[in-house]
Amino acid sequence: MKAVFDVLRISFSVLLDCFISPKKFPARSWLTEYTFRLAKQILHESKTKPIPWLRERQKLLKMYSPVLLKTTKRYEIISDVPCVIYSPAHLIEPDTIIVYLHGGGYVVGSAESYSLTLANLAINLQAQVIGVEYRLAPEHPIISVQDDCLNVVRHTLETRQNQGNKVIIMGDSAGGGLCLATIKSLAQLPENHQLDACVLISPWIAPLDENGLTMENENHDILDKALLDRWVSEFVRDKSKDTQLVDFRVMDLTILPPLYIQAAGSEVFLKQILNFSEALNTAKVPYEIDVFEQQFHVFQTFAPLVKQADTAFKKIAVYINRL
Repeated sequence: MKAVFDVLRISFSVLLDCFISPKKFPARSWLTEYTFRLAKQILHESKTKPIPWLRERQKLLKMYSPVLLKTTKRYEIISDVPCVIYSPAHLIEPDTIIVYLHGGGYVVGSAESYSLTLANLAINLQAQVIGVEYRLAPEHPIISVQDDCLNVVRHTLETRQNQGNKVIIMGDSAGGGLCLATIKSLAQLPENHQLDACVLISPWIAPLDENGLTMENENHDILDKALLDRWVSEFVRDKSKDTQLVDFRVMDLTILPPLYIQAAGSEVFLKQILNFSEALNTAKVPYEIDVFEQQFHVFQTFAPLVKQADTAFKKIAVYINRL
């Protein structure tokens, strides 16, 4: 009941704030601006609360849309990891398989709460989308989080590529980091597993780099340094060891499959994402990047409230269809 009250209280106060202080970016609709302020306020209040506080309130803010009616949904345990799977209702066996790793700073979020994002991807990409319900910190060490993702992707590659499916890994924010960690781990396995592509949405490239944030975007993004520092303190147990697991500035970029990256022009991760893309260019890794001006971190996951999310999904579909 307390969680419901908090969500209602914050929703009303943000709505009032939009009337009192209506200034916004031209590229943001009023509904987008309201969505941005609502997410930012909830994340702001979570800084002084235990992690379960934010998890409970995120569940209440799960997104819904008629697009869910165009998909089929089922639950499956893959390599001992719970997963939720969405497919277009009219397709029995899609040719493309997406393994999606949700964001949430390694400490919050779930595949279930990402249901609408998974369904949107399934419809736009005409693909089967596997959302991985990986374990979270601080209850579990970061290596366990990464192992869950690796095991699902490894199993999918072993079973699906033999059937001629195109297998793509995709993730947002910390989920983008998990995509890169999974690719690093796959390269160390004796099997010659090759992903067809990787799609990163606002990936968290360097969590422990204090100079890696675009600080001038703090007021325009749902994330800020204080919140990120809080999350880092929850999943970093041994700094010297865990840094190697979550910092992807020094990874061997030549092991990466073709990459498509989306970033928001007003997010705090913009600097590290652009630095990463420059490193990809130097390493001659095939990649494409789109920056959505004046948008905030992972705005794609707020469809249909954020209209620009539809454009972002269509761009992902265009990229994957060209592979």
